[in-house]
Amino acid sequence: STLLLAVVMAVKIDSKGLVASSLFQEVVEKVWTSTPDTSEAIRMLLADNLGTTQFGSWAPSMRHYANVFSYAVLTCLQFYTTHHDPDSSLLWSIVLVWSVSNLFQTLASPTTGYYSWLSTVDDVVLVGAHSVIFYRVTMVGELPRDLDALTMLLHFGNLLKGLIVHPKLGPLIIMVLTMMGDISQFMILLVFFV
Repeated sequence: STLLLAVVMAVKIDSKGLVASSLFQEVVEKVWTSTPDTSEAIRMLLADNLGTTQFGSWAPSMRHYANVFSYAVLTCLQFYTTHHDPDSSLLWSIVLVWSVSNLFQTLASPTTGYYSWLSTVDDVVLVGAHSVIFYRVTMVGELPRDLDALTMLLHFGNLLKGLIVHPKLGPLIIMVLTMMGDISQFMILLVFFV
């Protein structure tokens, strides 16, 4: 379908701004909730005055930013737990429940192309790592620092992916990620020649 191709191309060219726009999100929302036919969804939105409809009480872009904020709170909670109370089973259980709910949200989202299979694997790895951390803290009384570091790395990567659609931060994030990729490729090439 056209929506799927638009999202896939936006992901491939690192330009998610189009698919994060409110109008595009409204069309996708109508496809998810009313009809799988894109043309019919657009007709329904035109009948409802496209651009003025909000689903629930928040616009799609606000829901996206609320989702990113929720993920940032999860990251901060894990950071706090790691550094200030690493032996707290209660805090680690909250982190685990939060990451499981994030996995369910990813699995429940339709296959629009915005979430790739890598996003799902990423969330499964996070839930697995948080489960092991929770078990180790509860049963052994020791925080596995390697898993904690891995999950924090994944959290920051997910936050960057979530903020890439922001009109002002997105281009900066894309530029920095591209520069880091170019520098790492150069360094790998330099290692082979030295």
